[in-house]
Amino acid sequence: MSRVRALWIEDGVEFECSELAAPVYLSRRYDLDIALTITDAIAKIQAAEYGALVFDIRMDPEPPPNWLEQYQQSRGDKTPPRLGLLLLYSLLKPADDRSVPIDPIPQWLSSARIGVLSVETPGEMQEHLTALRISHHCQKKVPMSPTALLDLLDEITGIPSGSAA
Repeated sequence: MSRVRALWIEDGVEFECSELAAPVYLSRRYDLDIALTITDAIAKIQAAEYGALVFDIRMDPEPPPNWLEQYQQSRGDKTPPRLGLLLLYSLLKPADDRSVPIDPIPQWLSSARIGVLSVETPGEMQEHLTALRISHHCQKKVPMSPTALLDLLDEITGIPSGSAA
C-alpha cells in the first residue's frame, strides 16, 4: 500500500510535533508535511495534492498584509486569532465574506479531505464545520491521546487504524 500525502497546518508544532507526529511517522501510512504559517500552507496546497489536510484554527498573524489586517480586526473585539478558520473559508467558500482571495485554489481540494485539530469545542465549531461541510474534528485538550493526529488522519482517509503501509 502506498503512503497518503498529508499536510498538518499548525503553528504550535514546536510544542506538539514530536508527541502527535511521531505516531504518524511510525505508522508508515502517511507522508506528513507540516506548514507552520498560513503562507506556507497556501504554498504547499498550491504546489502538491494531499489526501488529507489537518487545520489548526488559531494561527498567529504573518504577512501578507491581508492576513495581518484580519488578525488586527479580530484582536479589536478580543477574540482569539482564528486565521486557520479564515484560511478554510478562503479555500472552501471563496465567495464568503469571511474569506481572503487565494488564487489559484486547486481543483482537487475538497472538504472531504479536511479535518480540524484545534482547542475549539465541537459546539464552538459546529456552525463553521457545517457551513464548510467538514465532518472531521478533534478537540485539543489535556490530557490528549498521542495518536490524536494519526486517528484524525485515519478518519479523513478512511484507512483502518492499525493498517500497515
